[in-house]
Amino acid sequence: MKIVRIIVNAVLLVALVGMGIVASVSFFSAPNGKGLMNYKGYTVVSGSMEPAISAGDFVFVKMDPFEEIQPDDRITFQTSDHIVVTHRVKEKQSEALITKGDANQTIDGEPVTPDRLIGRVHLVIPYLGSVLLFLKRPIVVVVLAGIILIWLLLAYYFSDKNEVNTKEVE
Repeated sequence: MKIVRIIVNAVLLVALVGMGIVASVSFFSAPNGKGLMNYKGYTVVSGSMEPAISAGDFVFVKMDPFEEIQPDDRITFQTSDHIVVTHRVKEKQSEALITKGDANQTIDGEPVTPDRLIGRVHLVIPYLGSVLLFLKRPIVVVVLAGIILIWLLLAYYFSDKNEVNTKEVE
């Protein structure tokens, strides 16, 4: 029973640390924000980059400067309508990038200028964005808070029982 508790606690710790990192990156990911250690994170909401990146994936974007971006890079940028988009660079011009979603038939309508570039996609975690969107639902937050509270109460209750039993044996 002790080994099961250690394994469960280790899995929970790894999950909490991982979710903490993702939450921290997401918190600092406003398009005009500074990011967290030069990274931002976004949940992909469309299939325009399939099969490379699917709806529901989570992308970590490094805020690389415009000069470092090359054709075939996957970049994240903000449109003139303030929508955050992740597409592939098809052509680099002196003052703009021509982009296109892998699943789209035509190039994007407006070039990406340096002031609208957020950065280059460095890591894609499949399905994590869907999990994060699910966890943001109010009912899920309440249920998870309840589970954590019950888990803490049980851990406290059983730790007191073990201390009492140990003292009685001595």
